[in-house]
Amino acid sequence: MEIKILGPGCAKCKEVEQIVAAASAATGVTVSVEKISDFKEIAK
Repeated sequence: MEIKILGPGCAKCKEVEQIVAAASAATGVTVSVEKISDFKEIAK
């Protein structure tokens, strides 16, 4: 499963990353997390 976290890298973005990691570990699902902080990439 691929998950993209879109944002400037603020505290909320980091919290989302931790939640995703915890949920992945709890369910045993392997995920690929990509953090995108470039606003031009986000706008695409």
